[in-house]
Amino acid sequence: MRHRSPRREARPTAWWRYDVQRDTCIALLRQEVAELNPRVILVIAGSWWPHSHTDGLGLTLLKPRLGAVYVRDIADESNGRRWIFTNRPERKPQAAFLAEVINAAAYNEIAE
Repeated sequence: MRHRSPRREARPTAWWRYDVQRDTCIALLRQEVAELNPRVILVIAGSWWPHSHTDGLGLTLLKPRLGAVYVRDIADESNGRRWIFTNRPERKPQAAFLAEVINAAAYNEIAE
C-alpha cells in the first residue's frame, strides 16, 4: 500500500523547521556549555555556522584573520570564553590545522 503525503499546504516550510530546530539547538548548546564550562570551544562546521548562531549565543565575532586556511572565525563571550570556528579539515595536514587552532586560542585581537 502506498501512503500519500498530506496536502502541501499542511506541511511546515523548511524555514519554519529551521527556526524551531535552531532555537532548540542553541538552548541545548547553551546548557551543555554551562554545565561543562570550557575555556575554549572548537566548532568544526561550515563557514555559515557562526554567522547564523552567534546572535543566539551572545558571541562577539572578532576581526577576520588574514591568511587563515582552517580557522574561519573567532568569537568571545563576555566571560572570556573563546569560540573557534573551523571548516572540516578532512584529508588535510593535521599539523597545520592544529597550529591554526592553537594560534586562534591565543589570538588577542580587539573585537569590533
